[in-house]
Amino acid sequence: MGGTRGKRVPGKKKPKSVKAKVTSKMSSKRRLSRMGKELKKGQKGIVANYMTRSQVLRRLQITLRDFRRLCILKGIYPRDPKKQASGKDKAYYHIKDVGFLSHEPLLNKFREFKAFMKKVRKAVSRGDKTLAEKREATAPQYTLDHLVRERYPRFDDALGDLDDALSLVHLFATLPADGPVQAARTERCRQLALEWQYFVARAHALTKVFVSVKGVYFQAEVGRQPVTWIVPHAFTQVAPPDVDFRIMLTFLEFYETLLKFTLFKLYHRLDMAYPPAFDGRLEECGVYMAAVRGLPLKGAGGLLTASASEGQSDRTGSPEAAAATPNRKVKGLEAKLARLAAGKGEAGGDAEGRGGGGEEEEEEYLPEGALAGALGPVMEDVVRGGGTKKQGQRKETEGVGGDEGEEMEEDGENPDPEVLRRAKEEAAKATLFKGLRFFLGREVPLSWVHLVLASFGGQVGWEGEGSPFAEADVGVTHQVVDRPVAAGSRRAGREYVQPQWIFDSVNARVRLPVDLYGPGKSLPVSTKRGLAGGEGRRG
Repeated sequence: MGGTRGKRVPGKKKPKSVKAKVTSKMSSKRRLSRMGKELKKGQKGIVANYMTRSQVLRRLQITLRDFRRLCILKGIYPRDPKKQASGKDKAYYHIKDVGFLSHEPLLNKFREFKAFMKKVRKAVSRGDKTLAEKREATAPQYTLDHLVRERYPRFDDALGDLDDALSLVHLFATLPADGPVQAARTERCRQLALEWQYFVARAHALTKVFVSVKGVYFQAEVGRQPVTWIVPHAFTQVAPPDVDFRIMLTFLEFYETLLKFTLFKLYHRLDMAYPPAFDGRLEECGVYMAAVRGLPLKGAGGLLTASASEGQSDRTGSPEAAAATPNRKVKGLEAKLARLAAGKGEAGGDAEGRGGGGEEEEEEYLPEGALAGALGPVMEDVVRGGGTKKQGQRKETEGVGGDEGEEMEEDGENPDPEVLRRAKEEAAKATLFKGLRFFLGREVPLSWVHLVLASFGGQVGWEGEGSPFAEADVGVTHQVVDRPVAAGSRRAGREYVQPQWIFDSVNARVRLPVDLYGPGKSLPVSTKRGLAGGEGRRG
């Protein structure tokens, strides 16, 4: 059976091909220039763009703990490549992300801190506490300001990422100071939460509220972007042992810096200085929301309305640059709206003045609330004319010469109906509870009920020190209770409602009948429409 296989003789070495005979006589350099470099597996193509976590650690020369912390601060996450050269059980990172990490200034700070801790441990092991305390006072310091500007070059980008930041800050504000959670960190989170709530109430930015088992969901519209966060219930919090607080504290460290940048910008849009002042006496009484005192910004020309100031979109930059940039576009729009509301004759005179002379007009500054009053007659004309932009423009330019009317349209003198609609909604939202005085029972949670009522123009009183008025005040229109009230203890001239009446009225943008929300009654179904998917529940 030992026949031949073609022309090859069994047991004889296979002869080389003509190409192999030619290349075998070449030198290594000539062979490299002609045939190219022999590539190993994983050095070319899609696979070469990714590195495993162990390879990244060897390249950056840092520990796994510092690498996780650096990735969280920089916003870098593992990738899922199509071809995984080292197996599917590995975490892969893009080679460009690794390059960004290698040039991060925080990397040197982490290395300096590692060397610093070696010196401190050495002093402690020798028993020299004095030297250890001196060295501990010289610990390396760093800031995360450059990371906020790097990750959020535009202010709208920062507003889009506020959901997680606000939820985490409100969570740590309720945690006890135990283990890795220090009392100073909890106090800082509580202060940031109060500063945010004060801005929401002052700007009338709150839009929706929903109470669930997890906590209270809030949604505000800031810069035409919905911002949703959750506030835990005021219960005693127990930290679970299976939660890695080191990772959560790293996220919190970055979110604190992000919130400070964002609040600085938002406060300056309302012509208020940041940070605001706090009344120590009211803080001791536990009335945290009422303890915040807004300070006017130095050199400000007046308070800007929230609806107008939110239309501006600019770069985040540094806090100093944000303070030096005035909102001229918004103030110019307010001045134009005021001229339109003043009358058609004045509008024609302004148009003729602009056509005849080249002098610049002086900008007008409206106080807070004046924009809503000026929009009333303009909105009526727009609605009466059909609600379209062209009809609204024709309505405002009637009786004015053709040239002047065309000039007003070209200059954008007539505002967009969408802007008018949003401004009217803001004005109605700010006056939903205007003129009403609410007194909260001691069983009603003061912190977030106060936020809702203050955002919609209501006055709030409570049981305890620091209340602006007492329960027996004759000016109280609504008393909010969450328990049955005896018939003999009710006061005449006021309505007794449960807290859900406030939330449902806010979500419906109208004061609902109080008969369905009396003390002890079965409440209607309340849904969290617009916040998150889910079924409604009875309060």
